[in-house]
Amino acid sequence: PISIRASVIAAGVVFNVILAWFLISLGYAAGMPAGVGTVPPGVEISGGKVIILEIQENSPAKAAGLQPADELIGFSSVEEAQKFIFDNKGKEMEIKYRRGGENFSAKLTPRVNPPAGQGAIGIAMDEIGTIKFSWYRSVWEGLKTTYFLLIAVVQSIFYFIYNAVKGAGGLEQVMGPVGIVGITGAAAKFGFAYLLGFIAMLSVNLAVINILPLPALDGGRLLFLLIEKIKGSPVSPKVGSITHGIGMAFLLILMLAITYRDILKLI
Repeated sequence: PISIRASVIAAGVVFNVILAWFLISLGYAAGMPAGVGTVPPGVEISGGKVIILEIQENSPAKAAGLQPADELIGFSSVEEAQKFIFDNKGKEMEIKYRRGGENFSAKLTPRVNPPAGQGAIGIAMDEIGTIKFSWYRSVWEGLKTTYFLLIAVVQSIFYFIYNAVKGAGGLEQVMGPVGIVGITGAAAKFGFAYLLGFIAMLSVNLAVINILPLPALDGGRLLFLLIEKIKGSPVSPKVGSITHGIGMAFLLILMLAITYRDILKLI
């Protein structure tokens, strides 16, 4: 029956979401790093630290050797760090940071007129602490987080496709296997629980992409079942084979192009 075939095809997508739920719940039970602004009401966060999340290319922070996951020492909040940087615009200053359990310092000069969206020294930072729930609340909070993550991924992919159709999007917004390995390594620096959250995000992305009604994807096969249901007879095996073959060829070419771009970024 079509309903059984559809359930089998959709099983991979469903279990991608369930895996994300499981990993996020496990992270909450073990102690999940979280930004202070994202903590649910009534939940205490412990061990808050100002952490660098991203470094812009050709920025003072990049030139000084700062890296994502570095902890800025001497600041109790992001606002305090931002004020210190703002007060020293155009002047050389010293920033102390911790990496791998060791303390370091770097001298840099905040830009007076930085490029739009980069900030004076070219970093994105957040106050990261740890939240930990009981196992039963972890399951519930994990479910809620997975739901909101699923909605966010659906919206992101929708706008990516919409912009691509308009000609406003490009491959620079997409990451392939090589890029994912690099980001996974960066995520691991924040701790095991943070890595669990990142893998959960990848799993949700796979679920949403795979359910798209495109040939070679599970969503495309579900579309063929819908056509079969409407017309009352299966789609010609030859037509199905050719369609999914073309879709697979397109996906392989796209993956090669994305991987090529990822490798160029590393060179």
